[in-house]
Amino acid sequence: MASWKAHLTHDRLDIICLQETHVSSLAQANTLTTTWTRMWGLTSTPHPIAYWTVTEDSTHRVAILLNPFSRLAFTEDRASSIPGRYIQISSATLTVASVYAPSTSTRDRQEFFRRLISLTPPATPLLVGGDFNCVSHPRWDRHLTNPTRPLGSECDAMELWLTRLQLYDGIWHTRRTPRTTEDARSFLQHSATCIRPQSNSTSRIDRIYVSASLTASVKSVTTHTPGQLSDHNAVCFTSAQHWLTAQTGYACTPSDRLTPRL
Repeated sequence: MASWKAHLTHDRLDIICLQETHVSSLAQANTLTTTWTRMWGLTSTPHPIAYWTVTEDSTHRVAILLNPFSRLAFTEDRASSIPGRYIQISSATLTVASVYAPSTSTRDRQEFFRRLISLTPPATPLLVGGDFNCVSHPRWDRHLTNPTRPLGSECDAMELWLTRLQLYDGIWHTRRTPRTTEDARSFLQHSATCIRPQSNSTSRIDRIYVSASLTASVKSVTTHTPGQLSDHNAVCFTSAQHWLTAQTGYACTPSDRLTPRL
């Protein structure tokens, strides 16, 4: 957790979205929240700065950590959350969500995004970040090791959800779309979030989407190795609106659970 605080302070971030936290109980979540609070030299905060989902399945669970000195104060939208997969918090001006889509099968992902479609849309602009375990543009977002893999969207239900909520991939508001094979190779080299040499697999499955009203304020979207041990790179989103910077893409492997790394 110290590395996440370092990122928040050094990069002046307001929000970190986490996936695969492996937090297995409410007691553990409370302990982590206390630790997070004390790392800032505080014993309490005027509003919550850590939100966790706790489920029996250890492969799930998402969380959102906040900078206690941010201007934003959030409350959890429990009615608009999916245990272990999707957590949503809202303030007077912004809604934030952390998502971890199923990796088990295409069918499971389709069902998950259909559930997201059924949720009540947020009343304020939405920023959602996380591990989607699929891509919209395989030509640009994935190193294709399987030549028979379709080049269209890998999850129709996800595309429908994005369309319904008018969500846009922040990275395309800072870069032009690749026009050549070399462009695509260079783009993926600098934006890939999941790199697995053992299977020769490279992809951009961790992304940050924002509502249409936020696209004009996108300042930068970058990818880098997180301080916490993870099998994914982090995605950092910076907005021209000085009160909003966010990061996502942390996915802790089972051997690197949070508790031993406090």
